[in-house]
Amino acid sequence: MAHCPYCGAKVYEDEIFCINCGDKLPDHIEDRILVKRRSAKTLVVPAVIVSLTICALVACYFFNYYQQSKAKSYYRQAEDAILVSDYDKAHEYIERALNHYPNFPEAQVLHQFAKFSVDVLTDLTQADDDDQQLQILYQAITELDNYSGEAADPFHDLLHQKQTDLQLMIVENKLNNEPSIHDLPAILWEAEGIQDPDAYELVSVIREQISAHTSNQANTYLQNNQFTEAKDTVENGLYYLPNDDKLQSLLETINKEQDIFTTELEVRMEQAISQYEEEADINQNDAVEIIDVDLNENNQGHLVVSGEISSLATIPIHTIQVHYVLRDQNDKVIETNDVYVYPDTLYPEEKGQFDHTYFDESWINDAVHIQVESITWLLD
Repeated sequence: MAHCPYCGAKVYEDEIFCINCGDKLPDHIEDRILVKRRSAKTLVVPAVIVSLTICALVACYFFNYYQQSKAKSYYRQAEDAILVSDYDKAHEYIERALNHYPNFPEAQVLHQFAKFSVDVLTDLTQADDDDQQLQILYQAITELDNYSGEAADPFHDLLHQKQTDLQLMIVENKLNNEPSIHDLPAILWEAEGIQDPDAYELVSVIREQISAHTSNQANTYLQNNQFTEAKDTVENGLYYLPNDDKLQSLLETINKEQDIFTTELEVRMEQAISQYEEEADINQNDAVEIIDVDLNENNQGHLVVSGEISSLATIPIHTIQVHYVLRDQNDKVIETNDVYVYPDTLYPEEKGQFDHTYFDESWINDAVHIQVESITWLLD
């Protein structure tokens, strides 16, 4: 069978034009039988297709190579930015890297870390107060354990430094507000939890304040002989400052002062008991002292017995009665009488008087001497 010399399609001998390509067929049948031209043209299309495919593959290769190269370049820039703690720039570079090469595994991990870093720093700037900032830092440091490597280490150090600076500032602000002795132990606990050389100085300052407050309060109790309260105060201070020499010495002083006070108190109690017994004896038996007793004649020619006493008692006495006798010139008792002292009640060291008038004129001639026999009184 003949073939079209142009496209290679099968043709019949009596056909003038090729029904496939439309070209006019050669007049000689031999020219239709020969396939030399036909074969060369037949191979052109596959060759072109192969060439185009190869070019496409090469182009894709170089395009992917370019994209990956750009992605790696941005990735390295992101790493450099992280190393200098520029996390916003790092986040920008890593997103560019992923735009060039979305299936970049290392960039995906770094992108996640950069976003985490930027979010944490943003949250810190938007926090309402110091306590909220601390909470954000605590949580971020915990979550940072999910990351490791050269990129995570600087951010870990940055967060720890921010946490330390914030804790120091909080403690300093509390100290500036002149805390009481009851607040200082909690502040000391906060300061001791900060692992930083500056915190050691704060701890020393707080300990000095606790020692000073404790000493002042304990000394106030000691001056009022409140030994139990003084010891409790010092022992509470020593709970936080076990090696404080001043508080240890003060505790020894309190114990000694308490011993001295106890001994003196016992002595005073013994003296008080003895004095009470003496006073009781005086009050019972020697509560009054006679100052003066007289026999006089008044203007009307009546005999008047009068006298003055003083109270030696330590408590009020009342209803004081003087018992006396009158004697004549032969020392014979001619009259026995009782008379009450006025005022009725005498307080310690007060004086009282008594008197009695005889209206019978015979007493003027007979009575020449008065003698107080006894004095009686009542105690409250």
